[in-house]
Amino acid sequence: MTYNGWTNFQTWNVAQWLDKEESSQLVCQETAQEVYDVAEEGGGFTRIEKATFALAENLKELFESDERIPESGWMTDAVNAYLSEVNWHEIARHYVQNVVQEQTED
Repeated sequence: MTYNGWTNFQTWNVAQWLDKEESSQLVCQETAQEVYDVAEEGGGFTRIEKATFALAENLKELFESDERIPESGWMTDAVNAYLSEVNWHEIARHYVQNVVQEQTED
């Protein structure tokens, strides 16, 4: 089941928040560019795939290390359960594809 074209509600919701805030959108775009610039094809993966893996891990770590999440308790469990449903790879692919598209247009 999908939600508004994304894997699920959680993925759509996180993607919306990342795009809604100009500062977070800029961080995602810049980080996508950085990981794409250093990614190299190899191991059966394309440059785009390697950049997507790297950005997905970066985004996941960024959210999971948010200091606003309490260290323990029901709220921590709820937030962690929510974040575990996010398809970080799908969000990362969105940003990496934008980098590739911009470079193709230039």
